[in-house]
Amino acid sequence: MFAKSAEKLTKKLSHHNVIASEQYEICRFGFQQGLTILLNFLTIAAIGLAMREFLHAMMFLAAFIPLRRFAGGFHAKTPVRCYLYSAFTVCAILLAIKLSVLTRFICIFVFSVSCAVILLLAPVEDKNKPLDNIEQIVFRKRTHIVAAIETALFVISYVLQMDGVLVCLSWAFAAVALLLAAGKCRNMIH
Repeated sequence: MFAKSAEKLTKKLSHHNVIASEQYEICRFGFQQGLTILLNFLTIAAIGLAMREFLHAMMFLAAFIPLRRFAGGFHAKTPVRCYLYSAFTVCAILLAIKLSVLTRFICIFVFSVSCAVILLLAPVEDKNKPLDNIEQIVFRKRTHIVAAIETALFVISYVLQMDGVLVCLSWAFAAVALLLAAGKCRNMIH
């Protein structure tokens, strides 16, 4: 999405000898990824503000991103589709949070089932993000560590009756579990 902007920025830095020529491609890729991440974050922040659910949007992201990063799963075919799917998903989840769709009991059920799916399936590779054997082992271990930390946070939130955190964690786990299942299905079909 930001290939031209990243290229211009990298050329400018290279021209001023800020980066060496052998670092050019790495920097260009880094700038492109950084701009994409910034756009996604700003979009989700704007959606959160527009829906008056900014704090929930940030809590969802804080739980979702670390888990998704290592668990893998379904990936959109293009960056634009990824952006649109992400924005739609966050809108739907924030709407569900706003409408209080999940009770505490349902949160426990959704979180538990989603956690089981994540622990059983992760990591799930995608043709856009293939994993070698070592990456499979490392990403599985990291997924389990993140899931354990977030499960501890879930239990603490339940005990302290922090229902907003409980709901955001439940939705984050559910979203990751669905992406893993979709990715696994797509891999089996192809």
